[in-house]
Amino acid sequence: MVTMAANETNERTDQAVASAQVHFVIASIAVVGLLLALGATVGFGLRSGLGVLVGATLATLNMWSLKRIGAGFFSEAGSRRRLWGVAGALKFVVLAGVVVALLALHLVQPIAFVIGYGALPIGITLGSLLGPRAAEESVH
Repeated sequence: MVTMAANETNERTDQAVASAQVHFVIASIAVVGLLLALGATVGFGLRSGLGVLVGATLATLNMWSLKRIGAGFFSEAGSRRRLWGVAGALKFVVLAGVVVALLALHLVQPIAFVIGYGALPIGITLGSLLGPRAAEESVH
């Protein structure tokens, strides 16, 4: 019984750490995006800075929605799980549509947008390296 309680406590702790890690990654993407937008504004003007900010915002929203969809998908079963799968596919279609619209309508500069969206891999990397960690268990 004590072992079962300890396992439940460890599982809850692992889930809390995992949730904190994901939130830290999302915050890292947003911070990197803001820094890139600030740098682009100072170095290349307001239009470039806004393009970077739009790309970074879309990257942050993409990661946030991916977290929500993934959590829903893995916590549900049956038809509700399929609905989360459909939501994931729909998210991809909406993301692609927004990117195409932004670029086709020349609302943002393409290179500025791509630099802003680059906050996604940079933020994921930094967030993974610098974020919270689970306590390592002794192997002895």
